[in-house]
Amino acid sequence: MALIGIEEHVLTPEVAEAGQTLGLDAIDPSVAFHSSAIERRLLGLGEERIALMDETGWTSRSCR
Repeated sequence: MALIGIEEHVLTPEVAEAGQTLGLDAIDPSVAFHSSAIERRLLGLGEERIALMDETGWTSRSCR
């Protein structure tokens, strides 16, 4: 049986900017945690993300 994984963790530049504008880092400690390599990974939807998924055993396929 094949396992199907859906990539549901994503961050758009607009949402990241809105969080900075609102000063969320001052009231939510997780914002500071996500503002580095994790933020870069959440913003990226290209080859690095596919490589990380492959590294953990997920097979990437796209539905059309």
